[in-house]
Amino acid sequence: NSSLVLRALINDADVLQHFPALRASASFVLRCLAHKVHSRVFRHVSVELKNDRAFVLQAVAVNGLILHWVDARLKNDEEVVSVAVANNGTALQFSSDALRQRLDLTKIAVSNDPKVFEWVDPSLKYTPAYRELVILAVKQSAHCLKFVEGPLREDLDIIKVALQSQEDSEYALKYVGEKIRNSAPFMLDA
Repeated sequence: NSSLVLRALINDADVLQHFPALRASASFVLRCLAHKVHSRVFRHVSVELKNDRAFVLQAVAVNGLILHWVDARLKNDEEVVSVAVANNGTALQFSSDALRQRLDLTKIAVSNDPKVFEWVDPSLKYTPAYRELVILAVKQSAHCLKFVEGPLREDLDIIKVALQSQEDSEYALKYVGEKIRNSAPFMLDA
């Protein structure tokens, strides 16, 4: 009975490995994901489903973290990764190296979950658009300022955004560059 298996999977996603017919059932796997079964369940999904682009697109729309267990070819598929990170920004870490270097996908991921900013691909840190990404991240969580390097830690616009962030604004001053922290006019404005 698939309902019994589904209830068991809610407690232990590894149970699926013992049910070959259900491992190959797209409708059952999607039902599992809709019932918030841990994304690890996808580890036991049939190889055919893991390679089925249309199915994977449906699945990552429900739980982006299953990107971890899909075929490598699909981890390099722009649409699959975009849908996955829109669902769960943390999914970006499971995409291909090439897609992790894409600013547009990183923005989607950071918009979805500012904690992803900690794992921004180093190659993005040296692009003109990086400042925009920093502002997006610190606007949501000032804690992201911790992961900003160099002169951007002393960028007054970024610091002001961090001070007004939706989350953790009290951390903003902790990560401000020393030059700014010691600036009397800045401290009076803050």
